Amino acid sequence: MLWLSLLVATASLGGPTGRQDLARTIAPRRATDRLLAVELMVTRVSGDSGIALVSSGVPLAPGAIRNPRTVRWDLYVEGSLLADTSYAVGPLVGKHRDGSLRAVLVQFRLPLRRADRVRASLSAREDKPLAYHTDPERAIAPDVPAVPEAVALPTSVEYLINSDLVGPTVSVGSSERMGGDWANYERQFRKFADLHWATSAALWSAGNYYDRAAIYYTWWVRTGDVEYWKRATLMAADYRTKYLERNNYGSSLYWAQLEGVALHYLATGDSRSRIAVGRTADVLGAYYRKGALGNTRHRDMESRGQARSLLAFLLAWEVQAPGGSVFRPGRMVSASPSMLTQILTAQDSSGALLGEGTAVLAPIT
Repeated sequence: MLWLSLLVATASLGGPTGRQDLARTIAPRRATDRLLAVELMVTRVSGDSGIALVSSGVPLAPGAIRNPRTVRWDLYVEGSLLADTSYAVGPLVGKHRDGSLRAVLVQFRLPLRRADRVRASLSAREDKPLAYHTDPERAIAPDVPAVPEAVALPTSVEYLINSDLVGPTVSVGSSERMGGDWANYERQFRKFADLHWATSAALWSAGNYYDRAAIYYTWWVRTGDVEYWKRATLMAADYRTKYLERNNYGSSLYWAQLEGVALHYLATGDSRSRIAVGRTADVLGAYYRKGALGNTRHRDMESRGQARSLLAFLLAWEVQAPGGSVFRPGRMVSASPSMLTQILTAQDSSGALLGEGTAVLAPIT
């Protein structure tokens, strides 16, 4: 296990002296052949003060990094380049449509208090890399926390939107400038999101219906506000551990909220979320295997169930999630066109997708 240290355990907590002492031991490094540079903000998520493990995913724009094994990652904290042995950057599983990398996991340790906001940056350049900067099995600790102590996240909303992490969207500021109903929606969302959070916080059974975890991640992208990242991460972790894992991934169709879980993997590097997406998709694949997705008289089948079965397969393919005994990542994507064809057999001549079921009680076994 590679837990990383900034060698500042004896430095004054959160003060500049420890970080400056560290920087003096580091030689300057050339910045040629730079592929990207991302401004980050380091923020403590849990705990009050002390040496914190900073661990978070950093989304990448399409086309930025095509071959992570030929990339050298440089990490700066408060303008100082860190020593190679004090941090790790590893690619997360999943690619953009053009084959480029979707996200990397960044890990290091730093003294932080609750109110600290520490500027950092991550850059990548073509170079002969160190092994632990490119090998996911060595670069990333196997027990990556579901909710980290601290995170290093992009500060630019434009950058986050261009990463395509949550698909095409616009910033909250851009939407508000349109005025009228657009601005009113943004105001109302903030008001009622805060109300729900104050009432039930991250409790999955009270808050994650229709995948509020994914909605919070989307709002993080649209605002750059780490509070929404925190809410999304807490809720996705609560849903995964207390519903999916507790029920051996036997989700009903109407409680299959997998987009937030897939985003949780990309946001934190926690491979247990990637596994949960694949295992749950494998369970929901029973509807497809038994031909139920096109059966308009099946008691459990309606458009919501058809959509969530198909979405589960697509998400599992996106993060190359291992399935159970039936489906593997490659088989999930190869089965998706057949699944869609099966779903379309439930469509009548008017274009309506028919279904007899009124409630989904449990997955088919």
